[in-house]
Amino acid sequence: MTEPSTKFTRGKGLLEPTLARLRTQRANRLIPADLRADRILDIGCGSFPYFLAHTAFKEKFAVDQLPMAKETAESNQIEFFTLNLNQEPYLPFDDNFFSLVSLLAVFAPPNPLSIALLFRNSRPVFTPWALFLLTTRSAWSDVVLEHITAR
Repeated sequence: MTEPSTKFTRGKGLLEPTLARLRTQRANRLIPADLRADRILDIGCGSFPYFLAHTAFKEKFAVDQLPMAKETAESNQIEFFTLNLNQEPYLPFDDNFFSLVSLLAVFAPPNPLSIALLFRNSRPVFTPWALFLLTTRSAWSDVVLEHITAR
């Protein structure tokens, strides 16, 4: 479950390793132990699923528009799907398949209409007791990110 510090969720930003580690620690603290015996789906994990690589679950699944290296998926026991959920807001899984869904710090979030359609269309794939972990950027982070990325 441990990956070298040179692996990032998205990009190679100066703060990304620290932010990814902090997000992962917080998310792991919020997950009840009994859910770890089930399946997790991480939506928008980027080309390297840092959170999934640093969490314990019976089965791990990831969805992103960016492809993931096959060896990364295999070494972390993650089943990866390259999907554009803005274009086709459907999850290709059986009913009652996931007990936890995470969308952590998705910097390029899905279109709000697409995300609403995704959850409406995909509701059957989540168990009735499914937990959703969602994080968004805060107002102060927009200023920091804008400053860091200014040319």
